[in-house]
Amino acid sequence: MQMTDVIGEYPFTLLATLLNSNQKIIPCTEHSKLKKELHLEGIQEHLAKALSKKELKELEKEQKKKIVQIEYEFKQEKNKILKEHFKDAKEMVSRNSAILSAIGDGF
Repeated sequence: MQMTDVIGEYPFTLLATLLNSNQKIIPCTEHSKLKKELHLEGIQEHLAKALSKKELKELEKEQKKKIVQIEYEFKQEKNKILKEHFKDAKEMVSRNSAILSAIGDGF
């Protein structure tokens, strides 16, 4: 499942409601920082840009991550524990790849 191919097509965001006069602004967002600092010049053009294949792949990857609740916090579930990222890192090249993989997994 994919949310959208074009950033501006996703209707369930504060920015979408601010830019679309047909949508009601949710009362709890009435004093949001985005609403105060929004500059309409150029935003529509930016939102109309299609996402690249790389961006779509990254978005899809993030969407598939499970969200877990730990006490009162919500976090994305990690794919691996940190130690697993470095299990086979014997040389500098593989270590650097492991570092990038761990960062990508939220460490």
